[in-house]
Amino acid sequence: RSNFPVTPVYDLKVEGSDLVVATHGRSFWILDDLTPLHRAATAGADSVELYAPRRTWRLLPGVMDFISATEGKDYSIGLGKPVTFVATRDDSGQPQRRFLDAGESAPAGAILYYTLPEDVAAAATGGETAAAGTAGRSVSGGEPGATVSISFHDAGGALIREFGPKPAGYDDLGDADKALDPGPWAPVKAGVNRFVWDLRHPGAIRVRGSKTGWEADRGPLVLPGAYQVRLRVGDRTFAESFEVVNDPRSPASIDELREQLECILEMRDRISAAYAGVQRIRDASGEVERCCARLARHGGHDAAVEAGRALREALAAVESVLILPGEHTDTFGLHNRVRLNEALASVVSIVDSADARPTAQARALAGEYMARIDDELGRLDALLGDDLAAFNRLASEANLPPVDTP
Repeated sequence: RSNFPVTPVYDLKVEGSDLVVATHGRSFWILDDLTPLHRAATAGADSVELYAPRRTWRLLPGVMDFISATEGKDYSIGLGKPVTFVATRDDSGQPQRRFLDAGESAPAGAILYYTLPEDVAAAATGGETAAAGTAGRSVSGGEPGATVSISFHDAGGALIREFGPKPAGYDDLGDADKALDPGPWAPVKAGVNRFVWDLRHPGAIRVRGSKTGWEADRGPLVLPGAYQVRLRVGDRTFAESFEVVNDPRSPASIDELREQLECILEMRDRISAAYAGVQRIRDASGEVERCCARLARHGGHDAAVEAGRALREALAAVESVLILPGEHTDTFGLHNRVRLNEALASVVSIVDSADARPTAQARALAGEYMARIDDELGRLDALLGDDLAAFNRLASEANLPPVDTP
């Protein structure tokens, strides 16, 4: 019965590939996409099946959608949320909303269905690996095995996003480690699986413990056009094509949307570069600190210890310009100075807020922030070049190995 209420049903209608159910006093209900049921009627129980996604609408999210809660009850009439819902995530990391006073719309994005036999599902979740039968359209040979992944590609075959199963032991991780990979993941249960791609490119890479710059955590929407989904099961790959159609209410041309996409991707990549720099800072600073501790224990190497302290302070100063330092136990607002990652991410949210070419003002502001990030990364290169080399020369007098950086 799934989530369907106990109620009389007086009419059924198939509209396209959806089943519309008319109840007596409990509203209309829609079962999205009957294709898996049609295909399952002719598919074998031991076969791998990939179903082509239906034509998918490229729709901007509501103004409040991005700042809605990911866990717990969410409502705010004053901020444009006319309904109350409880937000959760399912086992595959897909966001779920249980509405308390309204109906639920179909998921936003490309809805993908695929079927896995029991032996493949068991192997993918740690059971015994066994060969599975295949069906559908295979584009590469080889025996299927335990590895399952879903990838989305543009019309030219270029990879956009790839999703694998939920990592083993994920539920035992701390919140900071979970935030580095919040999902979603490809479900690998036996039978029919559903995965929803939100039509977005990857967001910026993440920094452990950081809760600022969250606008960069999601990537921009893909352009309207033809796309391909690939399901990989072991060494065998299945592929299907589908179309992404822009919101018919949008006045933006494809060229304007392409300019917007390129602008956001450039900002995303610069934020990722800043985060990669922060990781280099933390790695190098930790190594220098450990080396200084050994120098202090040996005694007689005050110059090297002082050089290490100065280097760590200089590295910390660069990090503090790029990102709010430390692991965050709170989300931050007006009580903290905005760093470059958060400043540039705020421009991402502006450019991404409508189907439109980026304004000259947004481009100019983004350019200013990106130039400042480049300046700080240049300072970082100098510190991890000349300054670190000078410290290593002093440390070598104590016969300690040099500090290396990634």
